[in-house]
Amino acid sequence: MSAYPPDDFDALDEADLERAGAHRARPSPALAVVPLLVVALLVVGVVVGTITVVRSGGGGTGAAAEPAAGATGTSGPETSGPTSSDPTTSEPTSSEPTTSEPTTSEPTTSEPTTSESTTSEPPDRSAAVTVLNGTRTSGLAGDVAARLQDAGWDDVATGNYREGGTPPTTVFYGSTDDLPTAEAAAADLDGLPVAQDQDIAGDGVVVIVGEDLDG
Repeated sequence: MSAYPPDDFDALDEADLERAGAHRARPSPALAVVPLLVVALLVVGVVVGTITVVRSGGGGTGAAAEPAAGATGTSGPETSGPTSSDPTTSEPTSSEPTTSEPTTSEPTTSEPTTSESTTSEPPDRSAAVTVLNGTRTSGLAGDVAARLQDAGWDDVATGNYREGGTPPTTVFYGSTDDLPTAEAAAADLDGLPVAQDQDIAGDGVVVIVGEDLDG
């Protein structure tokens, strides 16, 4: 029992005495857990965000495909009867080998063309040759005839050409048979020109001496 006289505070309950005065209330134990929960939630959020970023950057396709597969699996079983698909057995196409018969090309035996060798026979200097002087200078026909005789011609005659319009000195022949004789006579006379004129030569060979040999 207290030695002090009773006052107003002595009439209070013990419960009221515990809350009286400037004493602060004790913090609730639940409030001490809140910071830890916040930190844990932050850590979990960071981890989940990192995993989401990694999976969306590297294997986004696979991640998207798995839920689709799971969604399909969770759907109710389809009551579709068994579809008996007959296998289409394609028969092998037996391609027969095309045996091409060898074409036997007969060798074309070309017969040798026997070309007769055109051996130039020596001119027949025994043929008759006439030398006509078509100029007014006498003796020209004799000079030409002497040159032919020196070359081996045996039958050489001389005369005058009186038809007028004397051509340049030329060896004329009448038929093609006289062409070799005319060419030979022209060659012995330093290569005089040769011409076919039956009116002048007739059936033989005639040399007309023109003004080009005069002087």
